[in-house]
Amino acid sequence: MLAGACLLLVAVAYFSMGLLYLAKGRAIDVEYRWQETQYVLKGVNPNEVLLSNLEVSKPEIFNSIDREAMFDRLDAMGSGLEQGAVPIDPEIGIIRGGSYPPWSHMTLTAYCFSSLKVATVLYALFSLAGLVYIASWSWRTLRRFGAPVDWAFLTLSAVLAFSAYGGAIRWGNLPIVVFALVLASISLSDRKRWILAGLLLGIACVKPTVALPFAGIFVVRGRWGSLVVAAVYSAIATGFTWFKTGTAPHVFLEQCSDINLAITMGKGVGLVQTFMSAGVDRELAYKGVLLGVVTLTALALLLIRKSESLVLVAVCALGARLWTYHHYFDNLIFTPLLLVLSLLAYRERSRTYAVLATVLALTLILPNVVPKAPSRFNDIYTPALFAAGHLVWIIATITVLAAVLRRGSGTLFEDSTPDLNTTNQHESEAS
Repeated sequence: MLAGACLLLVAVAYFSMGLLYLAKGRAIDVEYRWQETQYVLKGVNPNEVLLSNLEVSKPEIFNSIDREAMFDRLDAMGSGLEQGAVPIDPEIGIIRGGSYPPWSHMTLTAYCFSSLKVATVLYALFSLAGLVYIASWSWRTLRRFGAPVDWAFLTLSAVLAFSAYGGAIRWGNLPIVVFALVLASISLSDRKRWILAGLLLGIACVKPTVALPFAGIFVVRGRWGSLVVAAVYSAIATGFTWFKTGTAPHVFLEQCSDINLAITMGKGVGLVQTFMSAGVDRELAYKGVLLGVVTLTALALLLIRKSESLVLVAVCALGARLWTYHHYFDNLIFTPLLLVLSLLAYRERSRTYAVLATVLALTLILPNVVPKAPSRFNDIYTPALFAAGHLVWIIATITVLAAVLRRGSGTLFEDSTPDLNTTNQHESEAS
């Protein structure tokens, strides 16, 4: 219990820092998403606002992978609000961040429909609600698969102490909300509520870099109804942006890709950047990593498709983390992987699983950034630490895969049922 309490203090420290930056208006991603959505609501393509004004001012920015210099230039350009081919709305400002796809903006209006202050408050409420759901889901899952209260408390405390949770709020990004929606969607699908499951999956794709790979779980299990609902929602949301801006979806997506390749594909945040720093062309690196990771993840999911949803989500998390660009706050998707290793350590009384779970937790709890200036952060991951973290995630996932395949039955926990939200109801009825 003492170790769990200490981890909770770490969690409180991370969250306090995140909420402080959010309250002071330094959570920049809230502003970025608010700006994009406000332009869309006013009938203007935010990508064209960014692209046309940067092309007029400093076209070389798109050839740079020096992210710090890139953002400095963006700040300088934004302060002057220079007018380009598509005028900058002085009430909204120039777009300074990456671009979200056309199906995202209808969903983003849920908190970006009014002023930036309102958006910030609603973002905080949605994120806290998502955090509560993930914590509740984690607790129920641990207890359901046999973890006693003290073990479940320690594991949950470690999860909440991930630097990613506080970091997401500090940056104003959406992984907490998105991953909560992914977990809820899979849980609902397990309970045959396929329409609502598909709707939540479609909403979660507001941030496709996190949510989209988990659609693979629906594919390998043949849950086509939910996938159709998600696709319909995404089509309607895309139509919303098309209707508002007059930009065809394929054009909007191409602009989105160009912006993200130029601005967000910097050094040191994923496999793509590892290849880029070794001299590989950025587009070739992106497509190669995408193809390789998606293929391997699909094969892994097919091999364990009869296993528990918890295990499928845990294995899929690695592919979701590696397939494209990510910041450290997206690492919270490894929550299920830690739960699986913790359960294996307890149920099998295995020191190997316990050590691996501990090392995995450390890679996710240790801070990834330190303050450099009031509104900026420096990545403190050296190349060695960066590689070590990825190596641990890969080893942990392979270990879980091997554990499932050794059992032969397809399931990792023999007394499990597919519904992630079911508690120990049957045990209570039996007693």
